Amino acid sequence: PFYFKLVYPCLGQDFRTKPEASHSSCMVIPGILSFDMTYDIFGFDVFDLYCKLCSHLFERRTRSFLWDWKLWVGFLMWAGAWLWWFYYKHTHHGRAYNSYLSKMIMVFGFDLMALSMFQDIGCHAFCFVIFLCVVNSALAVALWHNIAHNGAVYQATNVYEDPKAGFQVAVVFLGQTTLFVFVLASVFNEEEVRFNLGFWFAGYVGVQMSAIFDRGTSSQLGPPWNIQKWRGLWNRDSTYVLRLMAGGTGEFSMTPLQLKARCVSGFLVNTIYRDILAFITPLLLLQAASPMACVGGALEIVYITKMDDIGDPVEYVEKGKYVEKA
Repeated sequence: PFYFKLVYPCLGQDFRTKPEASHSSCMVIPGILSFDMTYDIFGFDVFDLYCKLCSHLFERRTRSFLWDWKLWVGFLMWAGAWLWWFYYKHTHHGRAYNSYLSKMIMVFGFDLMALSMFQDIGCHAFCFVIFLCVVNSALAVALWHNIAHNGAVYQATNVYEDPKAGFQVAVVFLGQTTLFVFVLASVFNEEEVRFNLGFWFAGYVGVQMSAIFDRGTSSQLGPPWNIQKWRGLWNRDSTYVLRLMAGGTGEFSMTPLQLKARCVSGFLVNTIYRDILAFITPLLLLQAASPMACVGGALEIVYITKMDDIGDPVEYVEKGKYVEKA
């Protein structure tokens, strides 16, 4: 069913000027005829068929976005998922509900609302995305309102949590914030580009729900901020003195003010920035020029929120407390 089609040599040909050939990838070998890798199944161009199907499903057919089905269906999916999570926690004695399917529903609802706004007001829809990400973060804080009681062992998984990282915390935060602002500055442009709704849907399935959300520490954006753990540290009114659990000498301390500064910085990067980068990804891929550009741009900005990761977690023991070694 899949075959390679021998065609006329296309050395130096620019496919960007030929829409009819934009769905093909021309492999050129000097001195040899090129092969046009058009993937056909029973006479159908699979990629073209996929793009037309996505366009038929998600293109806008109304003059006003207020009558666009994507806006209201997306809102019901997004709000319904959050209401279910809060209801489940209330009826199950504070135990949070963790379901991949419910997270898929919430994320797709968010994406549908963002797409509807983007089709109506263009790049200004990113303001709506940023606002909704802040609302998402506020709801997450309310959902995970319990305080984790930190025991004798303190585990650091990023620079903001590591007491050894002193001034480096400020430098890393400044670097991440600078790159994040550059990303936002690049998306707010008025250039007219062609949109491909097939790339948008691929961003949802292939990036958001495969590489970012519900992946824990394996997420391409890095693990989310531990809200419950830092609620307990936020309320601490005395200096936190720690020593390395395995090897090493010396003590490391964090004052209550330093703990709050680390908490704010870590929350901004690993919750606010992380959500915004995750949710703008389908809209960025929507504007990709080709399938390969879509693949290349799928994860090109995710490293920003992983710059503070330190690899293997480092364990500390609070001064004055002892832990039995296994």
